[in-house]
Formats: sequence, C-alpha cells, structure tokens
Amino acid sequence: MAFQDKRNNPGNLKFANQPGAIGADEKGFAIFPDQETGMNAMRRQLELDLVERGKTGREFIYKYAPPSDNNPTDAYVKNVFGELGIDPDKKVDPSRLSDIQRLMVRQEHGREGMEHYYSNTSKSPAGTTPDTKSSVAYNAAVPVATAAAVPAAAAAMTVAVPVATRIKTALKKLPIPGDDEQDRAEAERTAQMQAQRDAGIGTLQQYTNQSNMRFADVLNKSRNQRKAEMIAKLNMMRRNPKQKVAESAVGFKDFRKKIYEQIIINEQIEKSKE
Repeated sequence: MAFQDKRNNPGNLKFANQPGAIGADEKGFAIFPDQETGMNAMRRQLELDLVERGKTGREFIYKYAPPSDNNPTDAYVKNVFGELGIDPDKKVDPSRLSDIQRLMVRQEHGREGMEHYYSNTSKSPAGTTPDTKSSVAYNAAVPVATAAAVPAAAAAMTVAVPVATRIKTALKKLPIPGDDEQDRAEAERTAQMQAQRDAGIGTLQQYTNQSNMRFADVLNKSRNQRKAEMIAKLNMMRRNPKQKVAESAVGFKDFRKKIYEQIIINEQIEKSKE
C-alpha cells in the first residue's frame, strides 16, 4: 500500500496557528491542505530555530522531539546530523537546511515517507545558497494546489476539523512570534514562575509589615497599661490614704515614692521622644 499522510505534515508539527494550517487532529498535530504547504511550514520552523534563533543542531532536536514525549532524541540527532557529518553542538550552516529537512522527514515517516514527499523535488540542485534554496524552492518544485483542490483535499481527510477552527485560522494572515507549541509552553512556564516568585516576595513583605505593627501595638499597650495601673493605684491611695497608712505607714511612703519616681521617669521619656 502506498504511503499516505492525510495531514500533509512531513515534519509532524504540532498545530500552533502556523500560516497555512487548517486545523489539528485529535493528537494536536497540524493539518495542511497539501504537501507544498506542509513542506513550507516545516522549512519555516527550521529557519526560525536554526538560523534566526541560532540554536545548535542538538538544541533544536531536543526542542523539536524532546525525550519527555517518548522520542528517541539522541538517535534522532545521530540519524540526521551524524549522517550528514554536521557537528550537532555548533551553529548550523544555513546552506545545509535542505539536507537536514530531508533526513528529518525520513526520521518522522521512514524512507517511504521521504520518497513520497520528495518525489517531485528530487531534481532540486544540491548545495545551493540559502537565498535560492529557501521555501521558494519548494513552491517551484511541488505542484501548486488550485483553489478547488484545497477544499477537496480537506474534505477527503478522515479527521474532522471544526469549521470555527478553519475560519479562525484563515483569518490569521501573519505568523505569530514564537508560533511553535514548545516556545509558547516555555513562555507560560516562565510567566508562572515569575508570578509565583512575585507572590512569595509580596507575602513575605506583608508578613513583615504585620509583625512590625503587632510588635509596636504590644509595646505601646504595655507602656500605657503600666502607666495606667500606677496612676490607678496612686488615685486609690489618694482617696483612702489613712487606711493605707494604718496598714503600713512605712510601706505606703515607700510605695508612693516609687510611684512618683516612675511617673517622672515616664514623663521624661515621653518628652525626649517629642
């Protein structure tokens, strides 16, 4: 049975509102109306990561097919960059993007899938410069689908694409910066970590302020309470001094003396604060 890819997705790209994508399947992979659009979308991803963002080959593959998704990432690096003789830990020469893409298609779909996607592009000259061997080369090599063929191809897919998703995608004329799923996930994780850190700093500052306020309240209350208690005792003695003298004349005099001394000390402290 001949190879078929109903998604027209040679790179198995996840749907991230890429230009030309018309929706996603149940696993989140992008669906393209024809081979040309799928090849151009994959080429654009390579140019974005390896040229514009300057990732090394290993960094790119670890992002493109991470081990966390049960991918044989190290084998992927070896099968693409090792076979081409490209150091995966250095920046990639843009003139090698076409070779890299070809072996990535083989890694994703096998040799039969690679031959399927490159059956109409096998005559493209090898080793051309990045300016001539760009996504435009695929436009010339792969037959352009007619306006009537696009909806026919979409209708032939077994995977149902919501109408609302098609309309929303069609209205998006320009690519979104960082339009692949991994970049958006990284940005969301960074924002969450920043929010958690800010929330932690705010909570600590709030706790410190509350602690300082409680300490000041306790200190002021303690001073005022002691002063009020001494004044109350003094007033009590003033109201009934004979009884206190009768109980202990010497003790009363000593106590009153201490009360007056303490009041004078407290007043001096208050004046020094002013």
